This record gives sequence, C-alpha cells and structure tokens, in this order.
Amino acid sequence: PAAASVGNVCYFPLGPSAPSPSLPAVPLPMPPATCSSPRWDEDSGSVAARLIEAMNLSGKGLSSREIADCAQILATREACRYRTCTEKNCRYRHGEDDILFDAEKGAPRSCPHSFASAALQPIQSPLLAWWLLGDAFERLEPQAFRVTCSRQIAALEHFSTRQGARIVAKGLPAPDELQSFALKRVQEIWGDVIDRSSCQE
Repeated sequence: PAAASVGNVCYFPLGPSAPSPSLPAVPLPMPPATCSSPRWDEDSGSVAARLIEAMNLSGKGLSSREIADCAQILATREACRYRTCTEKNCRYRHGEDDILFDAEKGAPRSCPHSFASAALQPIQSPLLAWWLLGDAFERLEPQAFRVTCSRQIAALEHFSTRQGARIVAKGLPAPDELQSFALKRVQEIWGDVIDRSSCQE
C-alpha cells in the first residue's frame, strides 16, 4: 500500500486500509520542509555531496533503505590499525567520531515494510545532505569533517566493488589439480554436462 506523509515522517500502513497516522505504522524519517539552510563552507558542502553520491548504492537516487544500509556498512568496518592515521582516503574506522549520521534517519531494517517500494524511492529534497550530515559538521571541525567524509566515501566505494562474484579466469583455460578432479568426477557421474565456457575461477 501507499505511504502517507505527516510532518517529516512517512508512514507505512500495516493493513489494506487507506493510509492514516492512526493506523499501526512504521515511521520513515524524511528531511523536513523547514530544515535549516546548510551552514557549511563550499569545500565541506562539495565533499558532503560526494558522500551522498557514494551512498546511492543503487544508482537511482539515495533512498531511506540505502541510508540504513550504509549506516550498517560504515559502523561494522574494521578499526584502522594505525593509532594516528593520516591517510584521508583510509576506508577503515577511526573511533566514534567516524559515524557522520544516525542510522535512525534511514528505514528501520528490522521491519518488512523497509523493503517495500516507498523505502526504496529516492528522497527528493535539496536539503538531504544537510539533514543527514549537518549535525556531524557542527560537531566536528570543517577539516575533520571533510577527512571523515572522504574516508567514508572510500569505504563505500570499496564495498561496491565487492558485490557479486569476481571472474578471474573465465572458462578455466588451465584448471588446477583440484578443479580438474572436480570436472572429471562430475563428467564420470553425469556425463558431458559441463559448459566450460561458463566456468569461472
């Protein structure tokens, strides 16, 4: 069913009735229309926009579900092994200040309605970046904010490259001993059923 907006919260009705905030519903946070104007400098606003772009994992526009997904990705990174890391594109986590936005600004991951179409729709708001990252900018120094954004961009870009299988040697032109044994054994049992051109290492 469609979702209804009340203030800056979008409600998912749990039943077939018309949307209403009086029905049991799952709140979907959205940028309020009266959100304050961005107060960051040009460089900070630019890197914040790049982070929003990196969070757009689907390439269709940042959705509420993606905000929750990115929050989990970033919160579960391994800690950087260097106590005083100076690499601005380091993809590992650097303390508690490394989290720039609250996971609660995304769709609740524990609710089935977070996987519904409304939670996957791009959030249409010119104030999205400030709503999501403005608190962190005001908490951190501008330079620290920009470095943290760059590190989170690196982490999300790295995560995107890990999606799906990676084909190293399509067709297995030179299968190793274990692969040769597996191919031979399958052929002995089921006959000539292996499409070698579709095999991959």
